[in-house]
Parts: sequence; structure tokens; C-alpha cells
Amino acid sequence: MAFVTANLPARSKGIELETHWQLIRGLSAQLTAAYNATQEDIAGQERQLTQAPRWTGYAALDYEQALNRALRWKVGADLRNRSQMFN
Repeated sequence: MAFVTANLPARSKGIELETHWQLIRGLSAQLTAAYNATQEDIAGQERQLTQAPRWTGYAALDYEQALNRALRWKVGADLRNRSQMFN
């Protein structure tokens, strides 16, 4: 069995912002957002890179508390989102 793979010329530029807050003792929040402008050259045409969303986002909320000196418990919720990806 044999196969051949090739990488096409591609460019990527973007920005990512991340923040984390300690809202009250034991309660924290996190937000992340990223923008990625990706392009590949296919037969002389510039196209968005496959499997690379332009926008991604993440939000989390966590609560943690000590049960005793050796044990802690934690509960949290996460939300993730991404824009359309091309195949």
C-alpha cells in the first residue's frame, strides 16, 4: 500500500484574547475568543483553509470548595463555539 500527500501553500494570521476572573472566593469565570484568517492557494485561487474556523469562543464558570484539608470538590460549566469550517 502506498499513498502520496502534499501540502499546499497556506497563510495564517489571527488574534486570541483570554481573560480569567476570580468573582468571589471559590467562583471563577473564564472567557476566550480567537479570530483566524487562513488562506490556501488551490490552483491559483485563494480559499479559506479547510478545517480552520474563522472564529472560536470559549466560556467557563467554575465553583470549588474545600471539604477538609485533604479533599476539595468542584463543579463547572463550559460553553464552546466555532464558526463554519470548510471541507
